[in-house]
Amino acid sequence: MKYLLPLLLLPVFFSCEKPDVFPIEYKGTHSFVFRKKYAISDIYFYKGGVTSGREVITEKQVQDKFNISVNNFNLDEVRIDFNNMTLYETKGTASAVYSISISNDSLYYVDNGNHEKEFVGVITRDKSCYSYFKTYYLFRFQDDKRKIESSGSIRGVLSYNDAFKKENLFFSGKEYGFTSPAEMKNKNDVVCWVIVRFILEKR
Repeated sequence: MKYLLPLLLLPVFFSCEKPDVFPIEYKGTHSFVFRKKYAISDIYFYKGGVTSGREVITEKQVQDKFNISVNNFNLDEVRIDFNNMTLYETKGTASAVYSISISNDSLYYVDNGNHEKEFVGVITRDKSCYSYFKTYYLFRFQDDKRKIESSGSIRGVLSYNDAFKKENLFFSGKEYGFTSPAEMKNKNDVVCWVIVRFILEKR
């Protein structure tokens, strides 16, 4: 499980509209650069106790639980080659290349070994913006004697079923995991994940 280094949530304004959801003509190579723009896409916060369930929290409250910052986004540029269905990620002098597949406006990394797809981003119809999705998460079991916690981030989007899996805290003992909000018996138990959209603009 990956762990998240301390970051800082900062407000940001951006001009790119939410990507369209209809077929796009894919051809040529397009480069997108990161200019310190992002948006909180979704916040999911479940708290334990007698009335365990989902609670509404603000971005300010998220700031107290997660450290999300454009300064720690680990990409400078993304280059998409639609002719060869490849995507290049660049940070400084380092780069990585991925095979991709596309459905409407959504891009997926493809594992050529087992052909599994991993959703990672979306592109606007006019190819002016590419949105890279990242999810920050926090799992916590806390009773009167113990506090077991795991936090970090993954690229792409974490779903409800992904979040409520025993193995999220299984390394500390099977009694510390949650498969639903109903199993969060302690008032300080927490399952929280925040989906962030980092905006890269066409070079």
